[in-house]
Amino acid sequence: MTSDAVASLTPPPAEVSSFVGRRDEVAEIRALLGSSRLVTVCGPGGVGKTRLAIRVAVEARRAFPDGVCFVDLSASGTPEQTIELLSVALRVGDASLDAVVRRIGEHRILLVIDNCEQVIDACAAIAETIIARCGNVVLLTTSREPFAIDAERIYPVTPLRVEADDTGASPAVDLFVSRARALDPGFDPGEDLSIVLEICGRLDGLPLAIELAAARTRILSIADILHRLKEPFRLLESAKRIQSARQRTLYASIEWSYELCTEDERRLWRYLAVFPGGFDIAAAETVAASSDGRVDALEPLRALVDKSIISKTPGLPHTRYSMLFAIREFGIEQARAEGEIEAAEQLLSEWCTAFLDTAERDWFSPRQFDWIARHELEMPNIRAALDLALGPGGDPDRAFGLLIPMWRVFWLARGRARDLERLLDRALSATTGAHPLRLSARLLHGYIVGSRLGLDAVADELRRLTIEAEAVGDEWTARSVDAGVGVLMPDGPAAAELLERAVAYGAQNLLMLTRTGAHIRLALLHDRLGNTERASELRDTILSRSEQTGEMYDRAYLLFGLAVDAIERNDAEEAVHFATTSLRMRRQLSPSALTAHTVEAVAAAYVDTGRVADASRCIGIADSIWSAIGMRRDDIGLPTTPRDTYERRIRNAVPEHDFAAEYDKGRASSPAAGLDWVLAADVATPAAAPIADADGGLTKRELEVARLVAAGRSNKEVATTLVVAVRTAEGHVQRILSKLGLTSRVQLAGWVRDHLDTERRTGDR
Repeated sequence: MTSDAVASLTPPPAEVSSFVGRRDEVAEIRALLGSSRLVTVCGPGGVGKTRLAIRVAVEARRAFPDGVCFVDLSASGTPEQTIELLSVALRVGDASLDAVVRRIGEHRILLVIDNCEQVIDACAAIAETIIARCGNVVLLTTSREPFAIDAERIYPVTPLRVEADDTGASPAVDLFVSRARALDPGFDPGEDLSIVLEICGRLDGLPLAIELAAARTRILSIADILHRLKEPFRLLESAKRIQSARQRTLYASIEWSYELCTEDERRLWRYLAVFPGGFDIAAAETVAASSDGRVDALEPLRALVDKSIISKTPGLPHTRYSMLFAIREFGIEQARAEGEIEAAEQLLSEWCTAFLDTAERDWFSPRQFDWIARHELEMPNIRAALDLALGPGGDPDRAFGLLIPMWRVFWLARGRARDLERLLDRALSATTGAHPLRLSARLLHGYIVGSRLGLDAVADELRRLTIEAEAVGDEWTARSVDAGVGVLMPDGPAAAELLERAVAYGAQNLLMLTRTGAHIRLALLHDRLGNTERASELRDTILSRSEQTGEMYDRAYLLFGLAVDAIERNDAEEAVHFATTSLRMRRQLSPSALTAHTVEAVAAAYVDTGRVADASRCIGIADSIWSAIGMRRDDIGLPTTPRDTYERRIRNAVPEHDFAAEYDKGRASSPAAGLDWVLAADVATPAAAPIADADGGLTKRELEVARLVAAGRSNKEVATTLVVAVRTAEGHVQRILSKLGLTSRVQLAGWVRDHLDTERRTGDR
């Protein structure tokens, strides 16, 4: 192609504002252009696809000696118009694909085609033809959905990062400040930088939205801009005449995508927009099934993902989806316009209620930690459903079904007790009657207030509640009151009697135990009262149920309580064993208040054994966890260790700078790294030495049991050490004897001495 011909190609438009961020993206797309003939820059409207493609084209210009040609298809609505615009950009007189191919020939050209989504099929056909017939042409396209052809490499563009990196830089904030300074060179966010960060976060880092918000700094303060984001589409408009209609307002940009969707896709968009916390495939299927036509969710969901309306959330074990804030707000507006908003919001409430009910009924299973992780993801949706139930025109009774199931795990253990108390108070104030769910809500409210203010503050209400429940034959509530009062009472026979009644009822109603945790509290109470036989019996029941169902949460909670009790008995080694075993069980969960309290239990035990440096570090790690989860030690009603006491003992034992040095190491560590250190420093029962050929075919666990038996431990003591049920320990012993052809524990002790201890001594030489 001659130099005149190159000059006649339509070049990319000049950049009229600074290019902020995206350096990695530019480099990655340029690398793709070196290995692929068709690269589609794909993403939602307003994410910056065009700007990114232009920057790539400018920087890659030298790699294309025959030129770079830019084609804007925003005005195209038909295949014929698409060919015409392509012909004009290439300076081809005949508006036909053959003429375009002849014009390009074998020249080395970068052809940038922008805004392909509204004529996606035509663009895909053009791309296939050019790739097949023009061997040196490379195509860089932008679209809200991919072409879905074999030669295509898709480069997804995501919004700008809002969070600051290690250097303190945030591309989203940088863009806001840059655009504001373009209007006012003296603009300086100063102390309002945190508000700018919040604005960018509310806008999900979407560049178009950020630029439109920054333009408002000419007439509004940063705080006013944040406040007015409650109505984003009114705020985010531009008066610039040079922009296309789709870029003058955020609304118009998203509306463009909406018009390209089928009716099934639009309906799914409208209904799923009311899920502020995102959603999984089951929620999408529930929405689709509510349609008159019973639409299958997969096809419209796939289409919305392809069209960059919905994005798949990375890094989760279960597939989950979300919408950008602006896209979700548009969907809600459309639902209102279609008269669907109440139906959509009711679906959200029903979905959240069903989710919680299913989680509670499946709690005693191996899926506990999965339910906890999923609940954290669903929490924004649950809060939205609560706002609907407790807001104007809502159904306050519906709030009870959102607050009561799994409250002990999902609210109390996550540090939300005061929040739960306030929500229950609102729901109870707005309702009347004595139906079972409201009675349960009154009990829960009374228990939480009693945990904070003491039993005397709620004794009369709980007494009335028992009378009302028994009057209507509601034994569930009556026995649940027993559990609550038993926990709130001082340790003693009266508390044990109430908890015994509750646990006896709960033995046939596991859901009641799930909600109250009475079985664990009773086991720990008997342990503190010195009723070792009953405590052991209860522990064995809990551990047996844990092993049979695969549950681990209650087991880990029980172990934490046992660690605290062991500290009070001055049995530091057992306390560390119980506490670290609890931490290992919960390792796959995100840190919680129970995690921090358990690390503090390890610290208290280390003080008793003289390991003050390790104890100091554990305190720092615990504080790192408290900070990470945004909670205080008194935000949760758990039996805990007296931190003031053992921290004072540390400070009295070592110079302040020694304590501070170790504490700072722990405080500076991430929760995950801190837990790794705590578990590595564990002083629990040493692991068995490696066994070569003398193990008699025993498993690792059986070898542990064999050594404990040889050390003279009873089955009950073996069970306590290994944190298993007594029946499980008995089963291990019987299998070991059978495998080794032995008939007694005395013979087993001799076998360990002759085989395992001999092997260890040999290995030590």
